[in-house]
Amino acid sequence: MSRWAKRGVNLHDDGVVKADGWDKRTYATIRDQAKSLKEAEEAARKIVPTGPVLFQDLWAGLFKAAPELEETVSPSLKINKKLIEQTVNSPSFQEIRESTKLDEWGAALGALSFGKKLVEVLPEEVRKEAEEAARKQAEAERMKQMAQQLREAARKAENRAKKENDPEKAAQAQQEAAQKMAQAEQQSKQAEEAMSAAAAHGDNAANGLEYKAVQAAIKAAAGEAEETAEMAAALSWGTGPGGGNQLDGKQLFEAAEALNRNESLKKMARLAGRMIRIAMNKQRSKILREPAEVVNVCLGDDISNVLPTELALLCHPVLQHEFFLRYSKGELLQYETKGREKMGNGPIIQCVDTSGSMGGGKDIWAKAIALTLTKIAARERRPFALIIFGSSSEIKVYKWPDPSKADPAEIADAAMFQYGGGTDFERPLDEAKKIIEDSVFKRADIIFTTDGICNISDEFLADFKKLKKAKEFSCYAVVLPPGTTESVKKFSDQSVLTTVDNDSAALDLVFSV
Repeated sequence: MSRWAKRGVNLHDDGVVKADGWDKRTYATIRDQAKSLKEAEEAARKIVPTGPVLFQDLWAGLFKAAPELEETVSPSLKINKKLIEQTVNSPSFQEIRESTKLDEWGAALGALSFGKKLVEVLPEEVRKEAEEAARKQAEAERMKQMAQQLREAARKAENRAKKENDPEKAAQAQQEAAQKMAQAEQQSKQAEEAMSAAAAHGDNAANGLEYKAVQAAIKAAAGEAEETAEMAAALSWGTGPGGGNQLDGKQLFEAAEALNRNESLKKMARLAGRMIRIAMNKQRSKILREPAEVVNVCLGDDISNVLPTELALLCHPVLQHEFFLRYSKGELLQYETKGREKMGNGPIIQCVDTSGSMGGGKDIWAKAIALTLTKIAARERRPFALIIFGSSSEIKVYKWPDPSKADPAEIADAAMFQYGGGTDFERPLDEAKKIIEDSVFKRADIIFTTDGICNISDEFLADFKKLKKAKEFSCYAVVLPPGTTESVKKFSDQSVLTTVDNDSAALDLVFSV
């Protein structure tokens, strides 16, 4: 409990941004569920007494459709008002608002970034003035309460004096009432003086803010908020255009919390953000189908294959109704085509080597590819499996038939899981074979990532090639030094040797899948 709470003073007044009861309850619910937000509030309280209110105001400013500021605020909130005014009027804040408006958890994620940065730039003298403003305001409020109690006691004494039949006791009660009232007036006067002092300290705190420092903090916070949202999205497959099911905002916030707790995961997600942009461009330019051959004319509703004579109906104001009626029934004349869908649009299985030599940057790079492939799989409704392997006894398998519904916590767990022992190729390939036997993963493409060199028995290799032909799947290998492509050519259709810093050829191969 803070010293302000111990003194019985509630500095969480209405805040700077106008908020109704629903707004306050919603924010309180989010704060109670979001550990990092609650921790940030408590850290801010140690810097400035009204720090927690600042976070609530930032949330409201990011969340509400048309936030309005209070014209006047209490002395302790003058510093908050100055900070909020500069923040909400900045282009950086307004840009972030475009994605957080009416998004409760998205606004909480933004408030977390802005709140932390703003309290960090408060000069020591400003903090002292803000604390003195809060102390004087608390003192004034206690005096007001005392004055009110004294007035109530005076009224009770006057009532006793009126009802008292004994003249002496009535005089005593009247005297007591007069004393209580005099004391109340004295307390009121002192309360006014304290509040006046609080206002002066509040003005000093607000005027002591360094405009350039605040603006720099706002800009930095906006950049951090944008990057955090992007990195969290790398762990949140359901978000974003074409991402399948819209992910719950709380899950997105939890993904961001996981990133802030783990620096390796943060590096992984940051790298995945770059890879996702590359992958999306690759996917958009990829030809998914070979040219089809027209073999017949049939009935249907495939606009891309409808006969020109049918499309001509759309040019007539009356006949176009006939077109739409037949379209709704699937009775338009169209070309029947025959063509084989190219590989590269089915399930994906990635095998990631996590032996001791794959630690550090190589592991982060390989897992970033996994995050990116899962994003692609979620976007295109493609089942995805991740096999983490090491030695022959070290294997961990994650399967997501619909990655758009994957739990970010499980994704984060998979990204951070590693062994650190030796390297065996047969075990992960054997697990991949078992997964492909599942109808959901039929004709899955395998991405095999390693830096190792490992022998594979002729018996296993013959069986793997036989299954690959029967199940019509492909295997692509990405090799990091000290491994070589010679070690994976026996079981892969294509392989590429790459480094973490020069990975364009590897990414080109992987994201063609």
